[in-house]
Amino acid sequence: MSTPFEKIVPAYPYEGALFYLLDGKYSASPYYPGLYGPEGRLLKSRAAALACLFEEIVLSSADIGLPDVHGHMQSERVYTHPGLRLSMDWRTGEWSPEYEDVARRLRDRGLVDGLLKKHGHLFDSDFAVKQFLCRLALQVRVALENEAILLGGQTFREFYDASISVIGKCFGMSTSDADGLLLTFKSKDLDILGLDFSPSDLDGFVEIRAESTIRAYGTEWREAIAAASGSENMREALQDAMEKAMDQEAVARRAKGAFETVGSFGNFASLIPVVGSAASAAGIAADAGARVAEAAGDAYHWYAIGSKMSEISVQAALRRRRNANQKGAHEPGVHGPVEDT
Repeated sequence: MSTPFEKIVPAYPYEGALFYLLDGKYSASPYYPGLYGPEGRLLKSRAAALACLFEEIVLSSADIGLPDVHGHMQSERVYTHPGLRLSMDWRTGEWSPEYEDVARRLRDRGLVDGLLKKHGHLFDSDFAVKQFLCRLALQVRVALENEAILLGGQTFREFYDASISVIGKCFGMSTSDADGLLLTFKSKDLDILGLDFSPSDLDGFVEIRAESTIRAYGTEWREAIAAASGSENMREALQDAMEKAMDQEAVARRAKGAFETVGSFGNFASLIPVVGSAASAAGIAADAGARVAEAAGDAYHWYAIGSKMSEISVQAALRRRRNANQKGAHEPGVHGPVEDT
């Protein structure tokens, strides 16, 4: 059974920050600063943590490297990594004539002039403006073709709202399509929701995407996001849902402790075939009750997904360090890690 918001297409600033995490290369070309955005390096961990809440990540095509790219090409220009649930289709890039035409129309009609003045610090050239607008059009197309939602910040929301009348006509979008296509997260919201620390690098991202607990918590998160997305203050609504989950977890944990201490034979007697004494049957019932309560407590723990991501990331880094040290210790002339003096 699917849950809301399973598939995302990252947009500004989260797309560029993810690209920085995945590749992070620079050159003399103005392409990469525009692709990553001015906060790409600073936001990479938050963007990765936010993306990990979702089942599938569909990236709009860009000139970047991707994890194990040669091992996961489904065709000459289509990349799909099932373990990371990450994909990119290079068959259409942001510089295609239709996207450049969208950018030209937006500039010629003055639809984004006010926003370019308001957010002028983001764009150091006309090339950067054109790249941003072309990528916006590309991201909308990718989201529509993949039945995904765009995941962007408040600045992206402003440009999206100003541009969608032109983009919608080009792509045959209805008003309802446009209204439901974008999910907005302000970067400051990620701090208060506990999504501000990990993963700090690509290895941590890989570990977190592979962790079944994160995947399960992500399902609960998406349910909460779906319920909160229609509210006037999504951050407050999400915090209310997190607080409720915390209280429910506490109740489940207390129930687990009660079952372990005294059991509840009366509640479970009808479900358990009594073989032996009533005391042994009560013990079985208590154990079953404790397990049920513990499972419930674990399910409600989704509100702490940020700390779980940090834990996984730290554990992965420690394992890599230990493996590197063990490998070094077995190489001729190498005697373990060199300590600072």
